[in-house]
Amino acid sequence: MVFGSAGAQLITIAASPIIARLYRPSEFGVFAAFMSVASIVGIFSSLRTERKIFSEADEDSLELFYCGAIATSAIVSFVSTLVVLVLIQIEAIKMPGCLILFVFAFSFFYGVNQSSFVLGSKLNQYKLLIESSFIRSLSVVILQVCLFYILPAEFGIIIGALSGLILSSFYLVLKLKQHISSMCLIKAAKTVYRYKNYITDAKYGGGQALISSLSNNSPIIIISTFGNMAQAGYYLMAERLVRLPVNIISNNLRNVIAAKIGAYGNNKDVFLVKLSVFLFLVGLSISVTAWLLLDWVLVFFLGKQWLISSQVAKIMFLWVTAIFMTLPFQTYNLNYGVMKNVTKLELYFGLAKILLLIIVYKFECGLLTAATVISTISIAQCLAHVFIYWFSDDRKRLRN
Repeated sequence: MVFGSAGAQLITIAASPIIARLYRPSEFGVFAAFMSVASIVGIFSSLRTERKIFSEADEDSLELFYCGAIATSAIVSFVSTLVVLVLIQIEAIKMPGCLILFVFAFSFFYGVNQSSFVLGSKLNQYKLLIESSFIRSLSVVILQVCLFYILPAEFGIIIGALSGLILSSFYLVLKLKQHISSMCLIKAAKTVYRYKNYITDAKYGGGQALISSLSNNSPIIIISTFGNMAQAGYYLMAERLVRLPVNIISNNLRNVIAAKIGAYGNNKDVFLVKLSVFLFLVGLSISVTAWLLLDWVLVFFLGKQWLISSQVAKIMFLWVTAIFMTLPFQTYNLNYGVMKNVTKLELYFGLAKILLLIIVYKFECGLLTAATVISTISIAQCLAHVFIYWFSDDRKRLRN
């Protein structure tokens, strides 16, 4: 399952040279702004209610909470889209208003996709999930290339991404249909909303999802709003060169590290420190190698028009080493620690990132300064995970 998901993401990375040769930075920037806004709404849409599926055993409960999560996605997507429309109208977000229906569609189908993924995992349908990931990645690339020659570029690249998500969602729902009946979403929503703990979980889960998605996606929104669409395009391309490969590696490592931590029990300190030192050396080697080769690789594969993305990516590589070094501690905090502490961490650093980026653009310091600010805050956030681990209540109890 992990390798299948990684393979699907590799398709996106491998297709970047094709997309970069077709679309200009400003057109890619419109896509970046749309994806950032739509991703925030989409990640938030289900309020993480699909997590309830994991705790249920009988098929009736699985069906109920699955349909309830989809109903929640529909309601939250509609309300959130109206909020986005208001923000566009008052120019708090720079994005064409004609894309608002696409925001709703992306948000709703993101919730459907995520809920279906959880149900598929619960039912051990891992092959199905891998197939849907590849369908989404391949269809996005193919449609973005084909639609470039049919539609205006800004619409072609967005509709391609949206269509891939919709196709993947329909494929999952149709294949999972044998495990769910035609339960009315409204009826499911009315039933699950009567459960007090369901509402409580939705509030905290939705809050955590919103904070996390805002922290990850707000930089491009600020860059496109206070800078311009070309800068947003350069930044998104740099993220594809840096963040996507790093995420593939780190997400795979997290699953292994989490299992190892459980095996070590109370003797995990030495294991985490040794692993942290080893991953620091790995991250440093990757960063130095990428730094030396990046300009040549980018010009050769993407073209000279994307050279600014190379400068931004080099700045991003400053925190790659920090990500690898602190990965063991991040894994512990996310899987065994107190989620409230992690949520607070994301909130504080997310707010700091937003505030400092607005200041950067108010003083017209430019994209490279913005990238430096983002990298610095990201490094500090990584190191804060180490602090949270060493001063956690669990470790205090063990010492006492």
